[in-house]
Amino acid sequence: MDASLTVEADVEPHQLNELAAILFDDIRSLALVKVGRDSVEAPESAKSGAGVDIAVLMMTGIFSTATIQAISKIIIAYINRTAARSVKWRSGNTTAVFTGISSNDQRALASVLETISSANQTGEVD
Repeated sequence: MDASLTVEADVEPHQLNELAAILFDDIRSLALVKVGRDSVEAPESAKSGAGVDIAVLMMTGIFSTATIQAISKIIIAYINRTAARSVKWRSGNTTAVFTGISSNDQRALASVLETISSANQTGEVD
C-alpha cells in the first residue's frame, strides 16, 4: 500500500522543509515501511534549477495494525514537539488529519486508518 503524509505549519518554506525532515527521520527510524521525500520543480529564484524538497513524505509497505499504530504514535509525538500544525495521511481517495488531538481521538483515528489499510489491501478502496 502507498500513503503520503503532508506536514502543514505556518512557517517559512525552509522551516517547513526542516519539519518534514524531522518526521521523515522519525518514521524511517521505525524501519516498518519505506519512506521517501517528494520534490517539486525549483522556483525561478533557485540556483541551478534543482528540485526542492517539500513537506510531503511518501510511504510504501504493508500497513498492518501494528504498523499503523506505530506510525500514528510517531505522528502525534511529532506534532506535540514541533511547530507543525497538522499532518495529513492520504491513501487512495481517503484522507485523515492528525492534529493536536486527545488520546481518545488518537485511538479513534488509528482505528480508522486500520480500516482504510484493510480495505486497501483487499481492493475495496482506491
